[in-house]
Amino acid sequence: MLPKKRRMYSNNGGSLSIWDQAQFFAPLKTTLVLSRGTGSPNFTRATTAYVKDFEDVWREVPSGAARFEGARVVRNLCPTSSASVTAGNNKTITASIGTYVFSMGAGAGTITFTGTATGSTGTLDADATNRTATTLTITVAGTIIATASVATCVDIQFENVTGASNQNPSEYVSVGVLSAPYHGAGADGIKYFATENGNTVV
Repeated sequence: MLPKKRRMYSNNGGSLSIWDQAQFFAPLKTTLVLSRGTGSPNFTRATTAYVKDFEDVWREVPSGAARFEGARVVRNLCPTSSASVTAGNNKTITASIGTYVFSMGAGAGTITFTGTATGSTGTLDADATNRTATTLTITVAGTIIATASVATCVDIQFENVTGASNQNPSEYVSVGVLSAPYHGAGADGIKYFATENGNTVV
């Protein structure tokens, strides 16, 4: 909402408008949280939507998430808490045709991929000291099931990187760990960045 104007008159009968209070200017580029502000911002939208990212690729964002056009958006598709998956348990997502990157934090676990999506096969061993990842190219839509074995796998992240020029895993964005406004977008598992992805993988 713009501040109210106050009209003042000059000696020659003319008039000019001035602001009767200081203007408020907050260009939000990657987060709803003002860097020098306080409070708990919130944003509401009942449906999914799309936003054009820094590479002019349209990215789907979940309901409740704000959209920052031109930013790099990272969305962790993990359906439940991404903090860990214990041996013998799994995380399942529904995948469309495209390219998906699965990454996990340092540790000793192993992930085995199965599912109904064509291309959802393979294994990935955790690295003892670094984050590690693998790419799954899905040619027929369906499910991707990531099952842990050997040990607990931590900091799980599924990303749809279809159309991205850099298909290395992005920075880890948690799911089921933070409270609103989560990573600044107003919905869990999504975060915007002002910089390009500089990550590489083991």
